[in-house]
Amino acid sequence: MELAATIGELKKEYNVSILQLERWKQVIDNCMVLAAEKGLNSEFIRNVLIQVHDEAIRLQSKIWNESDNGVPKK
Repeated sequence: MELAATIGELKKEYNVSILQLERWKQVIDNCMVLAAEKGLNSEFIRNVLIQVHDEAIRLQSKIWNESDNGVPKK
């Protein structure tokens, strides 16, 4: 999740929305195509991606809501 934290810091610095719905849809669609090509269970892959994405959003939201000194904003 270190990568998700770094991305969260960059999103905060450049004032970019944490959730970018169109990009998320592209990632899911691309992964579903790859899963089908490899004969993987697409529902399983989708669920794994959703869990990882949810955790990344949680972490990035925490970073976004911290002040610059690491203390949560009030």
